[in-house]
Amino acid sequence: MTDIKARIQTLASHPEADTYRLLWGSTHAFEALPTLSRANLIRTPFAQRCFSAAPGQTKIIEEGSLEFLLPRTYADIDSEDFGPLPNRPLVLFRNGHEGVEKSIWCYRKGALPLLAERNPEIAALQAQSYNTDGLIADAESFIAFMPYIQHAGISPHITIIDSSFTADLMEALRSVALEATLVLALPETGSITTAAVTSSITFTPSIGCIVEQREHIVVTKPDLEAFPLVRYDTGISPDTFRFALQGVS
Repeated sequence: MTDIKARIQTLASHPEADTYRLLWGSTHAFEALPTLSRANLIRTPFAQRCFSAAPGQTKIIEEGSLEFLLPRTYADIDSEDFGPLPNRPLVLFRNGHEGVEKSIWCYRKGALPLLAERNPEIAALQAQSYNTDGLIADAESFIAFMPYIQHAGISPHITIIDSSFTADLMEALRSVALEATLVLALPETGSITTAAVTSSITFTPSIGCIVEQREHIVVTKPDLEAFPLVRYDTGISPDTFRFALQGVS
């Protein structure tokens, strides 16, 4: 991971980093930096949300009735920690941009993903024809797909990528999956923490992440090329998550 002090200095002098300069002022000590919020991102002109011209994906992120764009380079996507990778995963997300991103991640790591239709019955037929060996989905899509999983032939591994996980979701995963992984994530941050679904679920920071437990979970991903995140307030309460001590402050 990039030296965080050096990264802060670089961002403070970056010609497009007005968002951070205005937010930080003269403060450059990591622990004392004000947190960045989604509202800050929305107010930031797109040109100042794009620090790299490298190829990749520009995602549409929804905030209530608002939408804003956020770029992700292929290097950013490659660096994500989206859990174990099946050889032929079914990728099922209610948001098409999220599905495309996870499919890119799979493909660039050597897997052959199938980006499914959002209709679960059609997705099950696709999965059966494609001989899929795993599922990568958000929680809502997984629950909708549950009645079709046996027909689709998916059981070895299921990964759920989302910003919250319910007790009903845990019960459903344990009933159908030989192995399951939870990835706490937001569209703008990518993966934050991961956990295997066992009798005692413990989340560990994703590769390249600094995770802080404050009123909300605060994440730093300094190595992102398109828009490095420094002390980003996710708005997610840490109360429902049990964290491994290492790497979480």
